[in-house]
Amino acid sequence: MSTKPHEDRPYLSKDDTAFLTKARITSWEANKTFSSDWAAEHFFTWAELLHQLRDKRVRILEIGSWEGRSALFFLNYLPQSRIVCVDPFDGNVEHSRDPYWVELARKSESQFDSTLAAFPDRVEKIKGNSADILPKLGISGRRFDLAYIDGNNGNVIKFVLHAGANTPADLATSFTDGLAMNQSPTGTRKNQKGLTLPP
Repeated sequence: MSTKPHEDRPYLSKDDTAFLTKARITSWEANKTFSSDWAAEHFFTWAELLHQLRDKRVRILEIGSWEGRSALFFLNYLPQSRIVCVDPFDGNVEHSRDPYWVELARKSESQFDSTLAAFPDRVEKIKGNSADILPKLGISGRRFDLAYIDGNNGNVIKFVLHAGANTPADLATSFTDGLAMNQSPTGTRKNQKGLTLPP
């Protein structure tokens, strides 16, 4: 649960579905706290999109992990999945302007490690800027079934434009054999096929 209860309200107010319940989310997050919530409000949508992958060995690339809340969802909801999490764990430019966020950014990596400690064999943490890491993943031939792009997309977009792609989803598509999801500034997401998903 978020340390700011009002941030959890959007997902707590949603109805349980055939794909996910609030009780399941709460059990996954037992004994864990998050300083902010940029993920949980999307869990029900993600569950609906991803339920057909539940029994598959899904290879996930997550760009922007912060404290690990979204990665925790993926690892629990897709029990045979493995995830590569790319994050500098030092915040972004906007975080450096506010002492509150500077302090949270300083703690984000240890919080991430604590959040995902139960999955040592299924998480690969790569600390660094995505604009530096993504080319290395591509050159080494790494491929993923699902890419989730969150966080400061500015660096990802610079790499995308340099690589000749038009959007972060295009970049994700180049690394994936399956679904790519992008959290955009407008709150909409597009999958690899370019279909706009509800905010």
